Amino acid sequence: MKTCGDFGGTTRAGRSCRNPAGFKTDHQGEGKCHLHGGAARGRPIKHGRYAKKTSRQLRDKIEAHLENPRPLDLSEELALLRALADYLLESLGETGDMGPDLGPILSAVDRIRQTVDTVSKIQAREALTAQETVLVAATLADILKKNIEDEDTLRHVLGELRVRLCPSLTV
Repeated sequence: MKTCGDFGGTTRAGRSCRNPAGFKTDHQGEGKCHLHGGAARGRPIKHGRYAKKTSRQLRDKIEAHLENPRPLDLSEELALLRALADYLLESLGETGDMGPDLGPILSAVDRIRQTVDTVSKIQAREALTAQETVLVAATLADILKKNIEDEDTLRHVLGELRVRLCPSLTV
């Protein structure tokens, strides 16, 4: 008769397990016993990204987020994190004892910092560089020169454009 030890099951003492192969599992007579991984159904799921079935409520929420016209706008998440940090600080009570209660607060503050950092990176990625701004101004100036015949109006519009788009170029 095969034992769990025949399939690699060992006790804490390092000896081969003597339980019958597949003991208390759905595969009696083969493989490890329930104590040494025989009943395991594989690695635990870490997230639901690849789950075959998702609850209808969760699917509705996913669809709502996919329809968001500004998915990179994290202002709501940042407000939630700040409110949570405020709530945690207020929950300390009158004692002022910040010992064990400080961990969640520090965690919330760190999440706020991470979110602000992410928002800053998104804004920096979307912002026009100085070179791009000058290119836009030059393109607009060319279009205006071709379409405005009155010299005074053209001079006034180009001056206004220079002030608004390239303030560093104005004297």
